[in-house]
Amino acid sequence: IAWIFYPAYVARKGGNLPGVTEETLCPPTPKSTRKLPKSPPSTNPIPMLSIVIPAYNEQHRLPTMLDSTLKYLYESRKDFTVHCRDTLEALYSKDELKSASSSIEIIVVSDGSTDDTESIVRSYADEVMRADPSNCLRLVKLSRNCGKGAAVREGMARSCGLLVLMVDADGATEFGSGLKRVLEEMKNVFVQNRPSPIANGES
Repeated sequence: IAWIFYPAYVARKGGNLPGVTEETLCPPTPKSTRKLPKSPPSTNPIPMLSIVIPAYNEQHRLPTMLDSTLKYLYESRKDFTVHCRDTLEALYSKDELKSASSSIEIIVVSDGSTDDTESIVRSYADEVMRADPSNCLRLVKLSRNCGKGAAVREGMARSCGLLVLMVDADGATEFGSGLKRVLEEMKNVFVQNRPSPIANGES
């Protein structure tokens, strides 16, 4: 499975691994390495989208994936924002969207990697902010290899965005067209299955 997409209120149900550490690489913080509970740090405004990337010894493939993702976000910012906003408006009320920004949060979960995966993630802080100075890059480090499922759950539980997207580190899916398509499908599924006022007991 290359893509998993959730609204945030579904994605946060998970993540409970011991000995997990995290670095917020951008925007820079005075003390970036710290142990955290599973709940994500508070941010204001809220990112529009969190991208969770599970990675185990992906030093060779991760740069290609990050390069293509950031290239799309930098060159197609307007179209991307429109597609995300369109989906968000189907999922959330106007009041819930008041605190939403157009920023992106990228969370790479190193699943006990023993190669240079984590160093490579750190080297992308400037590129992430170049796409938008309010973007955020976070590196979550698992103390041992726990498997892809555990890495995905931990990353999603720590995410802050209104939408949460899991993307594989191998870059098998082209980010631009794939994101647009999955946003449209997510909106359609939600609209088709939205309870009617009568089903909610409203008149």
